[in-house]
Amino acid sequence: MFVDGSGTRSSEGVAMVNNLAAGQKANEKAGGLTEAPDGLKCRITKVSRH
Repeated sequence: MFVDGSGTRSSEGVAMVNNLAAGQKANEKAGGLTEAPDGLKCRITKVSRH
């Protein structure tokens, strides 16, 4: 979920990382459906591991 500086929900997006072992870290860009305003923050609300 993407929220603006005031905490208002702006959009949703998705990011995927392959072959990440438990305990490893990764940086990934999440794509959303709308233009990103200044001050946009990304809040992770769900993680699926397959």
